[in-house]
Amino acid sequence: MIRAAPLLLLALAACGDGGTAAQGEGAAKATFKTIPCALGEASQFAPVCKVEEKVVERDTLWIVWHPDGGFRRFQMIGDGTRIATADGADEVELTRDGAEFIVRAGPDRYRFPAAPKPAKSSAPR
Repeated sequence: MIRAAPLLLLALAACGDGGTAAQGEGAAKATFKTIPCALGEASQFAPVCKVEEKVVERDTLWIVWHPDGGFRRFQMIGDGTRIATADGADEVELTRDGAEFIVRAGPDRYRFPAAPKPAKSSAPR
């Protein structure tokens, strides 16, 4: 498991389609980013999940909306060094797959873009 949530947070800010949606009359517009996800028993990822970021009492929360209206809430913890489900229902597993992070919570998987790994210097010291 990789503890790279700060890179994940930065990358999430740059991903997606930037769509907006309003919730209720006079409500502020929320910005959503689209990410690939594989829900339940799905074996293939599809770009159908929307992510909304909120800050509540200094806690950063990500709400990942599923196409059927279901959702998962994730919370950044440990000064952004870890991620957990905000509801505490499932453990989170975070792995890196090339330029993406795969976040697994229960049977659901989500692909978030990862910031590039720093290049290793080949210059002599």
